[in-house]
Amino acid sequence: MWSRDVTYEVGAGNAARAVLVALLGAALTLGLMAGPAVASAEGGTVEQGQLVPPEIYVAEYPESDPDNPVDPTWDGAGKPGYVTISSPDSEADLFWYGINNDPSERNSMRTEGGAARTFLFTPDQPGLYFITARAFDTSRTKSASAPRYYVLKADASEPPRLVWSMTEPADAGAITAEAEPRRVVVHGRVTPGTPGVSGDAVRFDGQGGYAATRHPVIDTSHSFSVSFWTRLPEDEAERPMVPVSQGGPRGSGIEFGVRPDPDGWGFSVAADSTRGAARVEARQEEAAARGVWTHVTGVHDDASQRLLLYIDGRVADSVPFATPADLRGPVVLGAAVDVSTFRDHFSGDLDEVRFYDYALSADQVSLLTAQQPLDDGARPAKMVWSMDEPPGATAFVGRSEPVAATLYGDARPGVPARKDTVLQLDGASGYAATDRPVLDTARSHTVAGWVRLDDPAQDAVLIAQNGAHQPGIALGFDADDGWSVSRASEDSAEAVVTRVAAGTGAVDPAEWTHLIGVFDAHAGELRLYVNGEWVGTTPVDAGFTATGPLTIGAAGGPAGTVGHLAGQVDDLRLYDRNFSDYQARQLYWISQP
Repeated sequence: MWSRDVTYEVGAGNAARAVLVALLGAALTLGLMAGPAVASAEGGTVEQGQLVPPEIYVAEYPESDPDNPVDPTWDGAGKPGYVTISSPDSEADLFWYGINNDPSERNSMRTEGGAARTFLFTPDQPGLYFITARAFDTSRTKSASAPRYYVLKADASEPPRLVWSMTEPADAGAITAEAEPRRVVVHGRVTPGTPGVSGDAVRFDGQGGYAATRHPVIDTSHSFSVSFWTRLPEDEAERPMVPVSQGGPRGSGIEFGVRPDPDGWGFSVAADSTRGAARVEARQEEAAARGVWTHVTGVHDDASQRLLLYIDGRVADSVPFATPADLRGPVVLGAAVDVSTFRDHFSGDLDEVRFYDYALSADQVSLLTAQQPLDDGARPAKMVWSMDEPPGATAFVGRSEPVAATLYGDARPGVPARKDTVLQLDGASGYAATDRPVLDTARSHTVAGWVRLDDPAQDAVLIAQNGAHQPGIALGFDADDGWSVSRASEDSAEAVVTRVAAGTGAVDPAEWTHLIGVFDAHAGELRLYVNGEWVGTTPVDAGFTATGPLTIGAAGGPAGTVGHLAGQVDDLRLYDRNFSDYQARQLYWISQP
């Protein structure tokens, strides 16, 4: 009944919501939805002998607030949310629900005593979404409830983690992947250009200045680490101050800060995504140093279920933490954020802010404290803000750490084709390889790229994130099954390899083809798209985190490289999230020559 293809500006979100709410109310009044007439689309008056409308709650996507003039959108399209429906009526034993439509029998969940039931919902594109629900008593002691609805606003998702644009010159010995910039926009009195630990730093005045991103940077439901350099002023009165934070959907997510009694550093994380959620904190017992640069690192280690706080490379505290949640708010430098309210503004200097999507070891924290690069086996930082902008800058630009892939054999960069230049591979010895893993293949991720084959009778790997024995994901071409994406169940010679393939249709060597391989960890699915169109989906297990190099034009293994590609490749992209059908079509069209 209602289309999800709703576009809106941030300032017009309330108006768009009001129009759709009015349409929903009109539909109810006219009886277009099954069930008894009600007075209001918000749930209506409850007639005698009628069930109360059920409650709807989406942990990752807060309900849109028409009274909030800056009603935010939430990250984001292609990312799942868990929808929970419950009823206060003990007679309720069945729920119907709908997405941008009526609650219907085809979307039904059994319950007992109105107990909560949950299903997975993934917005496929930015826009407004309605979730509707009704409660039923199949014994007919009470009549069905009026519909309840829940309106949410999904934003566009985060940009690619890394892109190999293949613009290197012909004599290059490596091809480098870089990331699109992630800007933190400055608000209030913030002063860049202050001398820092490495280059320049940024000074916050504690009087309302901060800088914020549009999207979150890290998935807080898994292991992560955050590090930064900071210098507290010597003469600042003791009060709560937060230099680095990431918000949650209904309150603060993660925070690093100092507060009185004692005036030490703390690293805290919300235990869930509800408003006013309890916080778990690792805390420095002694007072924080002032007037000198201090290196602060917080680590959430999902394996050991602990939060660790490091000060200048040494563990200051370690506390149990067993209830991580996906807290998808913006990253804020210079304050903490509770939805759209900023507090605990920071006074002091900030430099070299780094986010990692894994738990740093004690040795790695020591390397960062000594301002040394991490070892070759470590995945690159998810985001780095160097804070080296000049005085007067209105935003600070962060990027994922660039990754170089060394060229081997007959691999020739700088070959004119498509938009600019591409990488030419001979199908026998040529390929490129990084010196470290890049993707966490146990989490949702997407790999995409353009390829033109010289020899369709030969197996070819476009890109692979390798383990010691098996790739965590490989995208390419199979001479028998056509374009394909595959994933191993474990990193062993005996692993089960699951593949989605396009079939054996003819491949024109003169034509460029766009491939997208998606691992959706929440749905447990592996998907393949060819030229923007969905080809197939198959269920897969959680798999493993591949810790070997990422290769282009071949796959690695214990016996050397296999699946050498004969042809050309271009515009390879890595995402730390899954893709929807809509996003696959969109990427295909925007990456055309």
